[in-house]
Amino acid sequence: MEEHKCNEQVYPGHTYMPGGYQCTRKGTVEVYGKWYCWQHDPERVERLQKEAEEKWEHESQASTEKFQRQHLERKVCEGVTDEELESILGVGGLRGMLGIDAEHTISIGFRMREADND
Repeated sequence: MEEHKCNEQVYPGHTYMPGGYQCTRKGTVEVYGKWYCWQHDPERVERLQKEAEEKWEHESQASTEKFQRQHLERKVCEGVTDEELESILGVGGLRGMLGIDAEHTISIGFRMREADND
């Protein structure tokens, strides 16, 4: 059986090589007539990129929701005394005090922001 080299062009970060060089690994996967090693297998690379994008999207959404919740809690707590804040925190924050879930908290925040803009 004929051995094939990986078809991927590699650009090392530790040295300056303007055109890069061909990967030196053995080709183990054939895709559209070209051979690739396990690391540069286009299907694997695409799957890993998709997984990374989904993870980033999830983390980004969670971060945005956290920021919106914190902004709302600061807005609601303006002018509230330390004792009142301690009692609010004692019941689980604004959501615990009002007995609502995160989706409702965020929608209340959007309504408050719209009211501020009027």
